[in-house]
Amino acid sequence: MQQVKDKKEIENKVGALNTLAYNSRYLNPASSIEAATKALGLSEKIHFKHGEFAARMGIAFANFILSKDYPILKELTEAYQYFRETKSIPEYPILLNYLGKVYDNYGEYQKGLTLCHEGLKYAQEHNLREVESDILSTIGLIMSRICDFSGAIESYKKSYEIRNELGNHAAMASSLNLLTRIYALSDQYELSEQYYLQAITLRIGINETGALPWSYIGLASLYEKKKDFENALVYYNRSLEQNQSNNDKRCSLHCYLGLSRIMLETNDLDNAKGYIDKTLQIAQELNANPILYEGYEILSKYYSLKGNVEDAFESFRKFHQIRESVLNAQTHSMLKNQQLSFEIEKVQKDAEIHQLRNIELKNAYSALEKRTHEIIDSIDYAKNIQIAMLSPLDYFNKLFPDSFIYYNPKDIVSGDFYWCYTDGSRNYVAVADCTGHGVPGGFMSILGISLLNEIMGTGKVLPVENILSVLRSKIISSLRQSMAGQSLKDGMDIALCCIDKEKGKLEYAGAFNPIYIVKNGKLNEIKGDRMPIGIFDDSVHPFTKHIVDIIKGMNIYMFSDGFPDQFGGPDGKKLKAARFKDLILKISNEPMNMQKIALDNALNDWFQGNEQVDDILVMGIRF
Repeated sequence: MQQVKDKKEIENKVGALNTLAYNSRYLNPASSIEAATKALGLSEKIHFKHGEFAARMGIAFANFILSKDYPILKELTEAYQYFRETKSIPEYPILLNYLGKVYDNYGEYQKGLTLCHEGLKYAQEHNLREVESDILSTIGLIMSRICDFSGAIESYKKSYEIRNELGNHAAMASSLNLLTRIYALSDQYELSEQYYLQAITLRIGINETGALPWSYIGLASLYEKKKDFENALVYYNRSLEQNQSNNDKRCSLHCYLGLSRIMLETNDLDNAKGYIDKTLQIAQELNANPILYEGYEILSKYYSLKGNVEDAFESFRKFHQIRESVLNAQTHSMLKNQQLSFEIEKVQKDAEIHQLRNIELKNAYSALEKRTHEIIDSIDYAKNIQIAMLSPLDYFNKLFPDSFIYYNPKDIVSGDFYWCYTDGSRNYVAVADCTGHGVPGGFMSILGISLLNEIMGTGKVLPVENILSVLRSKIISSLRQSMAGQSLKDGMDIALCCIDKEKGKLEYAGAFNPIYIVKNGKLNEIKGDRMPIGIFDDSVHPFTKHIVDIIKGMNIYMFSDGFPDQFGGPDGKKLKAARFKDLILKISNEPMNMQKIALDNALNDWFQGNEQVDDILVMGIRF
């Protein structure tokens, strides 16, 4: 009897420790790990499975918050297998939310949303209001990743309402900060400023000194984006003052980076160098390479403005070198995590198959499913590689802040791709349509992106028509094409633009792919040369360069032929270029993020039950 009583006491202690770990997961992840580790040890001692898996998921998630090298997905998946059977409350919906956050981090947004919506259902059924608000916040985050800003705002507002109802002021401030980011991304600056000020007022009221400097940074960056440099300086400096008691170097780093940018924007070169030096120093101390390469980019601009060409070039070289290492590390990490995800899912599926009673059916099903999964996993893996090769959206948005990319592959991998690059004063951007779609098109797109990066990586300044000529030569060489070869038709159509910010000129060259320019309410089409990037005929013709003066409010559109070639409408015919031009002109005055939505709505209306016939890619940029 005493033994049973002692076991019950330990189970209660385990429950208290796991609750402590859950409550401190965001405020103090290290303490969360400590409490959950104690719970795990006690649980293993008395073979208390429920407490053990709750502790393991708590440890895994706290390590995720701290970005530690830890088998996070493995631990959470094993806990999922246990709690899926027991449907334990509140552990099961909490775990589903944790998995949703992790899959979001891996870029598997659909899987993350599916898990979160399942968790939301259980949280609502059992009136777990705090868990519900946390899941809604995760859903909002994932929706923002896929640029569904209206969906993100709706989820964040629901989360805020619950937190307000519960009186959780720290969480309310977090919700307000998340809303401000979405409003800023969708260019709703007044609402963004309003919510930032509310979050700051709330955090001052509850004396949340640790988070307050970050709210000031957010507001400062908003003013910076609006070109209100006076207020931006006020709030970056206010963040530094507030951070003195916390001594959070990450916070100081972002302040100095912002101040460096503003000094250059306002041509205050006397103060710029000091802030740049502080940025580089702290970034090196923290090994914060994404900030470090941005610091060197700013330093390169500083030396350019000072007329110090050699130091400007050396700083730009360091920027490019560190940026490439960061992107390569991120790609490697993503692919590693994706592979881990595939392996875990295979183990799960195999365990389910072994539960089949009929061994013959099981063997047949297992062989078929294994082969199917191998094929799908290979294609999914190719998709992840392709996504990793595409220019990151944050990099694209930095080069072209007022823009959109509407990317809708027909299959898992795509024959369409977009690409961008900058050498400081010139921003390059391309949209290409490779031969075929699916896996063949995907391989061609990866080859095209790699070759463009290789061409620009030489450091030589090439005009756009020469870039296409070099690309054509490399494609022919890579595919060993000849007039008698079977790969005669392999290649790509492409539109390539260079935006020269200093000269205010847009240079364009195209292989079949045209561009549309909309200015003063009129659409002008500039056609590319009628020859592909690939072997064409016995002679080699140069590409043509077109030069356009950039004026404020001018839009350019680059695209593959997938949108106008889609079958649909009342007669099941192609949409065609004329309708596509009319649509572009019709939506051209809308904000860029709304134009993307308008294109998607128009395409869905046009489908009318028809299958998508090709990859679809449309890019819009406003100057």
